[in-house]
Formats: sequence, C-alpha cells, structure tokens
Amino acid sequence: MVWSADVGKSALRKQFTAQEDDAHFETDNTRFTILDVDRQGQESSIPNIISRADIGVLVISSLPGEFGNVFVKDGLTSRLLTLAKIHGVSELLVAVNKMDHESVQWSPKRCMLLFWSSLMYLYDFI
Repeated sequence: MVWSADVGKSALRKQFTAQEDDAHFETDNTRFTILDVDRQGQESSIPNIISRADIGVLVISSLPGEFGNVFVKDGLTSRLLTLAKIHGVSELLVAVNKMDHESVQWSPKRCMLLFWSSLMYLYDFI
C-alpha cells in the first residue's frame, strides 16, 4: 500500500502527498482509500485526514536504531495515535517494515520483540 501513497503529480511538485492524490484500490465489494498522514510541514491538515479514517495503519521499522524512535513520548506517533483515538478510529493494523534487512534477516525473535514492544506501547491508547 505504501507505493500508492505518493503517485500524484502534485505530490511530487509539493514534496508531500496532497489530499487530492490519496490512492485507492478496490475488491469486488469494497473500495479502500489510503489517506497518508506522513505530511511534514502539513500538520494542520492531519486531524481532518484522520477524522475520515475507519482504521489506522502504523508502519514501524524493524531496524534496531529506527524502531525505538517510533515510540518516543510526545513524539509524532504518540500525537497521531491520540488524534486517531479522539476521532473514533477503533482499529489499528501494525505493519513491520524492513524485516528483510541484513541486520534483522526475518528473525522470529526480533519479530516477537517488536510485537510485544508495540503492544505495550499501544496499550496506553486502548
């Protein structure tokens, strides 16, 4: 789904994903819209985007140096999760990225560490 978030020409010109460029994909019964909230310098538009969401997708990096940065108190992830909760987003899918990196190599131990660390952090938002 990440590849579809930055496909619009105006996104390339503005160097962020503009709302009109949000991507879609469909199944036989459902149309899915991907609303990208990773908008540096566009934080004022984030609450409006989140208020349109039914579920959230949190993508975390499996790399040791990057993973811990996601769960910083009062960081961007914390603010986005708080906004999602306020706007009634009751389901969250956590996707783990970069499991194929040479430092991780699809390690089941690393995967379980990420799972439990994420769960402990996200428990505060339930």
